Amino acid sequence: MIREHDRIEELMAVSALGALDGDDVELLARLRADHGPDCEDCAQIETGFGEVCGRLGLSLDPVAVGDEMADAILARAKQERPSTTDELAPRRGQGVATRWRALVAVAAAFALVVGGVVVWDVTRSNEQTVVLAGSGPQELSVKLTPGEAGVHATGTGFGDLSAGRVYELWTIRGGTNTIKVACFTASGGTVTVDADTSVQVNDTMAVTVEPGCQPTKPTTTPIITAKVS
Repeated sequence: MIREHDRIEELMAVSALGALDGDDVELLARLRADHGPDCEDCAQIETGFGEVCGRLGLSLDPVAVGDEMADAILARAKQERPSTTDELAPRRGQGVATRWRALVAVAAAFALVVGGVVVWDVTRSNEQTVVLAGSGPQELSVKLTPGEAGVHATGTGFGDLSAGRVYELWTIRGGTNTIKVACFTASGGTVTVDADTSVQVNDTMAVTVEPGCQPTKPTTTPIITAKVS
């Protein structure tokens, strides 16, 4: 049976903010019980929101999230479950709907923290975006699923390099094992990178400027970095 986690994600997002109460607490407990104590997806969702909550005090200012994100999250949840089984619907008057919409928007903003910190995708518990940043204008957003091959990155603030020089993306495992991801150049300040590399939780991703594409390890100090959570 395919387990449906949209309602659990909504409830856990609000719970992470300390705003879950009344019937919603009972509903979350009932949904968790239905999935059982060994549901890895439920555990991962709960851990993800909890880690972001714990990291918030050390992060930069959160990115403002528009109403469209909250609308998209709630619209997606409604589309993917029949209205006859929507346990939230009977008590979701206009006032309650407004409260949920606001809380989901806050939860989304709560998870979107940039500047070398992970941006959690609240609609996909495994996929995340790691934003590499540093003291300069360069910023690289790397979309990945830890443990799975494939990364897609886009960035801004990258200047043109002299002939022969390249930017190189790395993932560093265990503090010493440096793994090449890809070499790339900039065009008009922007970059796009695609690679088949598998990135793991607790890896540190980094970008260096190299005199040529290096096969095994960087020869210069990283200009931007971020840790994968």
